[in-house]
Amino acid sequence: MIKDAYRDAVRRAKSFRKLKKEGRAYTDKPEVKKVTITYSDSQDWGIGDGVIKLRTHVGWVELHYRNHKQLHRW
Repeated sequence: MIKDAYRDAVRRAKSFRKLKKEGRAYTDKPEVKKVTITYSDSQDWGIGDGVIKLRTHVGWVELHYRNHKQLHRW
């Protein structure tokens, strides 16, 4: 999870520097409007019938959700 956060931060910083260089940045500092958590390793998460299981430092955590078609768009 730390690797993914690092990659996301680097991606955002590179994008901001590019926009700033082109004069299209709206602020002096990059700002994050939406936070997204991604798990790239399939060993670290699983999805089942109404449950998403995530592996954390304290063990597996289950998140219950109501099924929606947008969740399974992949």
